[in-house]
Amino acid sequence: MLSMRNMRRRIWCIPSCVRKVQSQYIGLMRFRGEGLKELLRICGEAEERSRQGLALWRTAGSYKKMYMTDLLQGLIDEGCKLRAVHITRGWYEIDDISDLKIAESQLG
Repeated sequence: MLSMRNMRRRIWCIPSCVRKVQSQYIGLMRFRGEGLKELLRICGEAEERSRQGLALWRTAGSYKKMYMTDLLQGLIDEGCKLRAVHITRGWYEIDDISDLKIAESQLG
């Protein structure tokens, strides 16, 4: 996810312009307690909106074809407070078996 944030790590917008990016979504999220309940509520709302042919927040996609960043923007637009956690030690992006082999060889 590309995100803009304030000084307290709160994400308030997912920009459409790459020059405004301050963070990058790596595919790892954690929701718990009320946040998890709100995530499930928003998922249900997105599914229902799609069923009725209504638009989802800021995407033209349907529930079945929306990206995770669309869901996160929906959470933000509905008033949920999301925070970024910055990783300073690096990570490996593994999309397929060849990526896994590269990571394993480097971590050896």
